[in-house]
Amino acid sequence: MSNDLLGLFLSNNFYVKNKHLIALDFFEDESKKIWRSIELGHNKYERDLTPLEVEQILFDEFSTMTTSQVHSMKTLTRSLPKDIGEDIASDVLMSQFKKYFGKKLAELGIEIMDKGTQDLSKVNELIEKYEENFMPKIGNMEIAHDVYSLLKANEDVSKYRWNLKGLHNLCQGIGPTIFTAVFAMVETGKTSFLISAMFGPNGFMEQGAKCMILANEEKQERTGLRAVSSLTNMTKEAIEHYPDKAHEIWGEYGKRVVILNSDNIRTMEDLELALAKHRPDVVGIDQLDKIEIRGVYAREDIRLGEIYRKARSLAKRYDCAVIGVSQASAEAEGRTVLRFTQMAGSKVSKAAEADLVIGIGKEIEEGTDNFLRHIYVSKNKIGGQHGTCTVVIKPEVSRYVD
Repeated sequence: MSNDLLGLFLSNNFYVKNKHLIALDFFEDESKKIWRSIELGHNKYERDLTPLEVEQILFDEFSTMTTSQVHSMKTLTRSLPKDIGEDIASDVLMSQFKKYFGKKLAELGIEIMDKGTQDLSKVNELIEKYEENFMPKIGNMEIAHDVYSLLKANEDVSKYRWNLKGLHNLCQGIGPTIFTAVFAMVETGKTSFLISAMFGPNGFMEQGAKCMILANEEKQERTGLRAVSSLTNMTKEAIEHYPDKAHEIWGEYGKRVVILNSDNIRTMEDLELALAKHRPDVVGIDQLDKIEIRGVYAREDIRLGEIYRKARSLAKRYDCAVIGVSQASAEAEGRTVLRFTQMAGSKVSKAAEADLVIGIGKEIEEGTDNFLRHIYVSKNKIGGQHGTCTVVIKPEVSRYVD
């Protein structure tokens, strides 16, 4: 990039509007230092900068430069012009950015051909990072605001209804683009809740949804058998005695089910490939926290927050409902009301990314399980209601019932 265009970024307004079009590959080594100094200046002071101010920031940030390098940088910073119109500069930047993007995409294509890889995650990452830059720039569009149009626009939010009356009263259901986080202590019945919602009576599958479930807590065959059990109301022993009956009931439903395990899906990139291939309507991930994600993170809560952000992004990209199951923290032990601050590994970073957060609590009476489960909705961006409903778990058939 020429210094003519770089000088325009001294304007805070121009910087804010156009910084997303800049990649470090645009610059030679010396100009990279100037761009970094401009970034630091705008982020700290949030106002227009002068060439001399950029120069002082640069020398403070890169204090180990030689005398000749200092002289060279002074020559560059003091020659930063602003004699190009911002409208023309924006168009030139977009043109250069598209060339940069095309070059990067071509490099990935060559890498795929040379290595014969089937991993498209780097391509997806590049597109996800920059796709908004290719969106047409349009003015604000007024939506149709009559009652019937508004109702129609929101009808898919609860397309698939919860099959528990109490939960349905709090939140009617979930639909495309909705990300739900479900959490509970160990041995509470998290997997049973997921299976029951998907495959139990009047569950998502009976409502017509194509369901995909990722089971990394147990073998996928075990999860599949529990799905059959939930649908048919037959225990594992009953299915073994009457397999023909179970097969007949499962029948056509089984054609709309995809069950995978952690051997197939280890990373968020693997999950995205599976979504692209199978195109499910509802996706259950047991457990979401165990999915790996690229990057280095300073803290565990930041890493978990990024996993949940990605899950929400995938729900929107593939127009499906995603349900992520995870553990509750130790402070939830013995509690019946589990709030989103009690999700394991994170006070708020996971819950911040979810549209709906459901905690499942249980009582312990002298070391025995009374099979009552207390479902608490602590975040609800769909309907706004929060509260608790009490249900019964039937673990032998992986069902939750009113």
